[in-house]
Amino acid sequence: MKKAIDRANVGEVFEIKTPNGYGYFQITHIHSERPKFGHLIRVVGEFASQQENAEALAGMPTKFKIFFPAADALKKGLIRSAGSAVIPKEDVAFPLFRNGTRDPKTKQIADWWLWDGTKEWRVGKLSKEQYSLPQLAVVNDTLLAQRIAEGWTNESYR
Repeated sequence: MKKAIDRANVGEVFEIKTPNGYGYFQITHIHSERPKFGHLIRVVGEFASQQENAEALAGMPTKFKIFFPAADALKKGLIRSAGSAVIPKEDVAFPLFRNGTRDPKTKQIADWWLWDGTKEWRVGKLSKEQYSLPQLAVVNDTLLAQRIAEGWTNESYR
């Protein structure tokens, strides 16, 4: 593992311990209008053993994107840096997110919203393609590690 850094920066690849080994993610954005969201990350994979090559990790396909307070997790020693790498071109632009509220009776989401980082609008039902958009959510270290271990993808949130 590379020398620890004191900040979580865009492009940085981090390791988090999971129930099955080690999960890896890369910071792609810091949303200046919503700093309480933390960092936007792209999760790239999980391995039984620690990985050292940040460029190789960053070159892996994105499993899911979500907001995570990486700076706080780093300060608490919950994540470790694996180095810095170029963000893949398909992940450079800020993504469109989906969000919905579950009906307490049916436990289903019938009313969906989209958010582009600036504005939010109601779409009602999602198209098949829109289910691949990331979920607008912030996770803590425990939930992030759990989702990585479960093989979570953007499509997992229904």
